[in-house]
Formats: sequence, structure tokens, C-alpha cells
Amino acid sequence: MSQKKPFITEFVVIGKNHSVTLPQSVISSLNIKEGARLLIVADVNKMNFVAYPIIREERMLAEVRVRMLDKPGALGEIATELGKMGINIQTTVIPPGTTGVADAYFVVDCTGSKTPLPEVEERLKRLKNTVEVEVNPLE
Repeated sequence: MSQKKPFITEFVVIGKNHSVTLPQSVISSLNIKEGARLLIVADVNKMNFVAYPIIREERMLAEVRVRMLDKPGALGEIATELGKMGINIQTTVIPPGTTGVADAYFVVDCTGSKTPLPEVEERLKRLKNTVEVEVNPLE
């Protein structure tokens, strides 16, 4: 039985208009289809970035951006509140904070939730460790 390699290393070239063509090995391994969205997270201090494919299928996905206090329990408070609303976290990216505040980016699956996105945003804004919140559907 052959196992999939956990990492694929390929070079890509930045083309006209800063376009990038993904290698076929990456596309097929991650099941990326035309029109798929990628969440790009750039770490300016390290001069690198990571791309996370967002596979929609028939799910109701949303992007949640939270500016939160950078202290123990802040992330847990947000995750717990999303769970109470029946929202499943698919991807979380939290670049290191340097000023006592951190920015967190989530892609969440709201398919099983009955909570409208404006209410999700309002409930997250009321948490004691959140500073700013923005929730947008992924089209």
C-alpha cells in the first residue's frame, strides 16, 4: 500500500500580472478545482507566505477576522462561542502578535448553524477578549 507524501516541494514562477500557476502534483493531491479560493497568509517579518485552499463543495463557509487580546484563553473563548453556535472551524491562522493584540483569521463552516452571520459577528464582538470582529461569507 503506497502512502501519500505529507509534503510536496515544487518551484513556481511569478508570471505576468503576478500570476502563479500551481503544479499539477499540488492541484491533484489537494483536490483543487478551477475557481477555488486560496487563503494567503504572509509573514512580512519572515518574508514568506502560506496558501490554504478553501474547498467549498456544498458547504456554507465564512471568513472570520478577529483582532483579540494576546493573552491565555482568548482563542479558547472565541472557539467556544463559535461551537455554541454550531459553527465548525476549518482553518485558523494567527500570526504572532507584538503589541498585546493578535489578529486571528478563521475559515468556518456554518452549514449546520442556524445563527445568521450578522449575529455571529455581534456575539463575537461581545466577548471580553475581542477588540474587532468581521465576518463575511465566502462566495
